Amino acid sequence: MNILGVIPARGGSKEIKNKNLKKISGKSLLQISIETSKKSKYLTKLILTSDSDKIIDHGKKFNVEIPFKRKKYLSGDKSNIYDVIRDALKRSEKYYNIIFDLIVILQPTTPFRTAKQIDECIKMLLKFNSDACITIKEPDYPPHWTLKLKNNKLSFLMKSNLNFTRRQDAPKTYIPAGSVYVLKKECLMKLKKNLPNQNTLG
Repeated sequence: MNILGVIPARGGSKEIKNKNLKKISGKSLLQISIETSKKSKYLTKLILTSDSDKIIDHGKKFNVEIPFKRKKYLSGDKSNIYDVIRDALKRSEKYYNIIFDLIVILQPTTPFRTAKQIDECIKMLLKFNSDACITIKEPDYPPHWTLKLKNNKLSFLMKSNLNFTRRQDAPKTYIPAGSVYVLKKECLMKLKKNLPNQNTLG
């Protein structure tokens, strides 16, 4: 079983400049992701994919493997993350001469993960033979009360708010936490929409 860990960190960002290099307690988000991911027991290879020389140089300080530079057309604001990971997978298999079975996406912008969480997601996917496994969390606000605005008029986004007047009465729901995505290679290559799909564990 060969497992590829991919840390995607592009240089451009309209919202926060150099966001992957922002620091928490003296460590950059990229450094935190590299150091945590390297503690995983199951990753065969861990790579950084970036189009930015600044990010690449920073990553080299923490001994993460950077076998190639990301292509510019995969580094824009509208670039699909799964296209980025598919490209990284194909180029990694050629570079290392290894066929990978699982791919783990480890985004620097969600740094509060542990190596244990990475490994637990991998183990869960293998145990239940699922297509994917992702970390999840409860939303700050019940989605049943989400609103949309049209012509200055508010209405519920969902067809029915199910008449929940108290937060605690609403069904418990979850959103992707973004910290760990584990996918079978076959799932990644076919994926066109965001996870979860019909066979995703959380």
